[in-house]
Amino acid sequence: MGSRPRLRLPRFVHGFTDRHGKARYYFRRPGYKRVALPGLPHSTEFLDAYQAALDGTPRIEVGASRSGAGTVAAAVSGYFGSMAFANLAESTQRTRRQILERFRNEHGGNGIATLGRKHIEKMMDAKGKTPGYALTSWLPCAP
Repeated sequence: MGSRPRLRLPRFVHGFTDRHGKARYYFRRPGYKRVALPGLPHSTEFLDAYQAALDGTPRIEVGASRSGAGTVAAAVSGYFGSMAFANLAESTQRTRRQILERFRNEHGGNGIATLGRKHIEKMMDAKGKTPGYALTSWLPCAP
């Protein structure tokens, strides 16, 4: 038995054979919704749908539906999606993500507009005796 050569699929296209033996192809770009592509790869209808998926698929905001507008959770989520966060070194991103995820878990449902200096100072004082306190020195309100 000889093996068939693999069909080279366009970028972000994943194919599989379903349980009925039909070949299925999906446009699966990270951070975007999955889109089914009709026809066979490299056919006219397939390429038209592929191009439409490349051009018109809106980026999904991960976790946006789980956090209310104006909350700490929404602010943290927005920061993670910002260019300011993306331009940081990987190790810095990892450290900040750990700190902010813990903060979001503790205070995510609270309104960001009602968060005052005294609240932040109280939170910082509570963390003052922990080993990770030095890691929070990048916060603009750190003592």
